Amino acid sequence: MKKVIALYGPSSVGKSTTLKVFADMVMSHFGTSATIEYLPDDNPKADIQRIITLNGVLKVGIESQGDPGGRLSNSLGLFVAADCDLIFCATRTRGSTCHAVDALMAHNYHIDWVHQLANRTSTQQQTNSKKAADLLQRLIAIEQSLPQVV
Repeated sequence: MKKVIALYGPSSVGKSTTLKVFADMVMSHFGTSATIEYLPDDNPKADIQRIITLNGVLKVGIESQGDPGGRLSNSLGLFVAADCDLIFCATRTRGSTCHAVDALMAHNYHIDWVHQLANRTSTQQQTNSKKAADLLQRLIAIEQSLPQVV
């Protein structure tokens, strides 16, 4: 089943940063079994837009830009056209970015909404790293549940 994991929350709570940290963690964890395709708007100093293929089988789209009026709808369209099995993206709590994600149900994607809050008890960097690690664990569980290719 195709899936979207949408990291949602208000402005400036670290959604984009979390997804960039997550993308780095994916590459570190999977090493040479991961190949990366940088899409035209990928800019690691700002927001990322890329597809990572794991073990030549699982295609994962990642879009960290989730601002209203931004490129999220375009990126989601690129991921669908590339036949991504899994999409990770940032959205706000409501409005056009959420509608863009909801529209993927028409393409048979199941949507998991993951809330990102600002953390008042630790640094935002710690919060972002923990959330990125949680996302990596979700990805690993999905990847391990797939039939192994021999």
